[in-house]
Amino acid sequence: MTENTLDKSSILAKLPKSIHDKIESFEIFEQLASTNSYLTQQPAKTADQYLIAMANHQTAGRGRGQSTWLSSPHSGINLSLAFTLRRPARDAAALTLALGVATVQALRARDIAGIQLKWPNDLVLGDNKLGGILCELHSTAEGAAAVVAGVGLNVNSRPEPKMLIVSDWARRAADLSAFNVAQRDRNMLAAAIIDNWISAIELFVEQGLQPFVKTWRELDWLNSKAVEVDTASGKLSGLAAGITDAGALLVADGDCLHQVISGSVRLCAR
Repeated sequence: MTENTLDKSSILAKLPKSIHDKIESFEIFEQLASTNSYLTQQPAKTADQYLIAMANHQTAGRGRGQSTWLSSPHSGINLSLAFTLRRPARDAAALTLALGVATVQALRARDIAGIQLKWPNDLVLGDNKLGGILCELHSTAEGAAAVVAGVGLNVNSRPEPKMLIVSDWARRAADLSAFNVAQRDRNMLAAAIIDNWISAIELFVEQGLQPFVKTWRELDWLNSKAVEVDTASGKLSGLAAGITDAGALLVADGDCLHQVISGSVRLCAR
């Protein structure tokens, strides 16, 4: 078996029993439009259990807003979890930041260093886009949020020319090709992410974003950079100044410090 072969049994065998027992279903597809979209269409999740979907090739992967996630077949991690978040629906947005930290920590544990986070959901390697996280809230019941969370991670992307420029902030797509073959084993990486994600979700349920804030700030790629943010109320320009304890982006504009709860961020010249 190589790093290019996703294998359910191999992934599950790498998980501790405490995590394995929380997985209600786990499916791996050769090709799928979107792992997030697929899980959205599945029956309601059992309390404290997780549905997992992976795909060797996504034909219509999605990012935040109207953006798309492009990857070559058998080249990366396309992974989604569906679960019930036993916190108020308004807390679901901050979960994206917690899962970003959990993803970086999963990679660090596999000796993959140098990954940073761009608010609110991007994984950055060397100023290039390595991956992204998408959390979607689909319904609420009894104060809890039904969530589908997905990650797209370039492992050995072999990008086509049209895929090199992936956003208005990154110079190009990055992947893990600089790391050795063992570190790029997709089964190992998938197991590490699943383990860290489920642990992070349960910690988030108990304590919210607070346990993740310090590490997120240490990984903050935007910090002190000149940015322009598209928000619901218009454009905002200034210097990125970290995040609040609740996960909002801080943007300094002269003597004003603005909090951005939701928006699209790009770099700009000052």
